Amino acid sequence: MEQLNISETVRTLAARLLDLASSEFANHSCNDMDPEAFEGMGEAEIAELLAAFNKWDADTNQDVFTNLSDDPRTVQHIADWEWMSFCAAMVGK
Repeated sequence: MEQLNISETVRTLAARLLDLASSEFANHSCNDMDPEAFEGMGEAEIAELLAAFNKWDADTNQDVFTNLSDDPRTVQHIADWEWMSFCAAMVGK
């Protein structure tokens, strides 16, 4: 995945905001990710994204889903708040 060239301060703020949003979104009754969020991504890009998500999931013991990288169609069934937590971790690196 391509790295963003942003300041450490902006990265910290973005990670904190994503964490806050993740906590808020976790309170919704339906948390499937909107498929439009993945529009324009090819299967290879989605597979790369899922592989990174699964690695983060395993490394952080989130244990939300496992083995989703076999089928790119499963990408939208990961909860929106989990994607936010994942993105917060990636941005905050």
